[in-house]
Amino acid sequence: TARHTSYSSQTVELQLTGSNDFMSYVAGYYQFDDDAFTDNPQSGFLGGFSIDQKYSGGGDASAIYAQVTFDIGDRTDITVGSRKTEEDKKGYASYSGFWTVDQERSDSNTSNTFIISHQLSDSTNIYAKAADGFKAGGYNTEASNPAQAGAGYGPELIESIEFGLKGRYMNNRLSLNAAFFDNEHEDMQISYFTADAAAASEVINNSADISGLEIESMTMINDSTTLTLNVSTLDSEFTGNKFASDGFLLENIPYSPETTIYASLEKDY
Repeated sequence: TARHTSYSSQTVELQLTGSNDFMSYVAGYYQFDDDAFTDNPQSGFLGGFSIDQKYSGGGDASAIYAQVTFDIGDRTDITVGSRKTEEDKKGYASYSGFWTVDQERSDSNTSNTFIISHQLSDSTNIYAKAADGFKAGGYNTEASNPAQAGAGYGPELIESIEFGLKGRYMNNRLSLNAAFFDNEHEDMQISYFTADAAAASEVINNSADISGLEIESMTMINDSTTLTLNVSTLDSEFTGNKFASDGFLLENIPYSPETTIYASLEKDY
């Protein structure tokens, strides 16, 4: 088994930023083009079988966006933003020259953000955020059969809310950040490993709800010693009932540990 891949990409971004006495703003245009090709020949032990699989994928994505932050009094800010995205994706797969898949699709979306933050005191800031997001659909041309490669997968949408606190205390020796978030994913794109035909995988759209609490702190114990302590919890579950091609129900969201703890003590000499 061998895998030879070539990849190229190009990114262009134009941005305008500015501010005045009561607001700051940013607006811009973004474009991303990429293309990949893989030659993936496979053969069995002692030449028992031979598969000449070739696949490629790529796309063109463009977006315009703008975000404005308004100063509401001395201690309160309101931020509103929007992004309009259009993406074209293509997928090609050839299986020993007998079956060929060549597909294209287009997705578009407008995502918005709203944030309000308030300076409770000189050391404490609180905020609330509501936003939605988008991830375009595409093609899994590495799939083990033409049907899966040609079917593709749909876009993923997300609606999120977040409430948080950021503060500096003890004469700026303690930095503390805390946030609660809830993300509702519609048609979340899940990569599912099937171990079929040279360890192929499939991409499945399944809705999910992920919420959690994150607490991060950094304390300067003295001029040469810093203690970092981070704790996070996650409550994640699929809200859709989707089955993989091997018949198993999708139950566990990858990379979603219930509890994560990180601690470090750093001393300079």
